[in-house]
Amino acid sequence: MQEESLYTPSLSEGTARQTESYNVGSLFIVAFFGGVFAITVLGLRNAKWLLIEKKYLQWLVAASVIALLFKLSIVYAVSDGMMEGSDAFIRVLGKGIGLLLYFIYYFVLKRAFHDHLALGGEVQPLLRDGIIWVVISMFVEGGLLLLLI
Repeated sequence: MQEESLYTPSLSEGTARQTESYNVGSLFIVAFFGGVFAITVLGLRNAKWLLIEKKYLQWLVAASVIALLFKLSIVYAVSDGMMEGSDAFIRVLGKGIGLLLYFIYYFVLKRAFHDHLALGGEVQPLLRDGIIWVVISMFVEGGLLLLLI
């Protein structure tokens, strides 16, 4: 009886879940043009597709919230006169925070993405989703900024 169980497969058919992923490097463009909100949505989607552990997902959400609050607080401080700055400063700051957040996501997703590719996983196209979330991010972040100004 034990010999029979020794040769039975340990994984049954269909129990292993396939991973999906965007090209993690392409998220840079989303972060540059879309900012914090776009990289958060697409980065978290990619993290879930790559089956990243829950604790890392929570850290990514926390980093995204901190980045968005930091950006909004700087914009508020500049618009209220508490800090010197111009519109160009705010744009550069927004892009910088988005890119910083990208590097955090890249660091967390890099190993799982390489494992995904090593196991023959395909890369999902990012163009359509990236454009959609960049546009949505412009409206969301723009609306939040208008509320502060």
